[in-house]
Amino acid sequence: MLFFFQGLSLTTPINASVIMKLTPIVVLITAYFAGLEKLRVKKIIGVGVGAVGAYLLITNDGVSLTKGTFLGDIFIILNASCYAIYLVIAKPLMAKYKPTTVVKWVFLFGMIMCIPFGAQELLVVKWSGMPVEAWLSIVYVVVGATF
Repeated sequence: MLFFFQGLSLTTPINASVIMKLTPIVVLITAYFAGLEKLRVKKIIGVGVGAVGAYLLITNDGVSLTKGTFLGDIFIILNASCYAIYLVIAKPLMAKYKPTTVVKWVFLFGMIMCIPFGAQELLVVKWSGMPVEAWLSIVYVVVGATF
């Protein structure tokens, strides 16, 4: 998610949303190479249609490496790829363990890995000056997204 947030700050929301459509494609490819999924004609056609659609949407306005969104687009691609790999890894875990157990461990290790990147930004937040609506939004995102 760090790639996504940083990428979103460096690219346009439209680029990010279209690029995130790569996630199912990367899931299929990753699952295939991990031996968890078989490629069938319908899946290949679906991936092809999705890839062509994403390409047409992205290139509609003329993709350019000089528009200043290239680095952000790369970060969004990295996020889509990492998320796809996570989905492939998490699927067998979700079948074996309770979903709350898997999410607990994912959040714990995710928090540990994010601390070096986000600690400085957390320290500059004026927590006492945040309105109630902001706290409710944080609680909603954490609790709602988890359960």
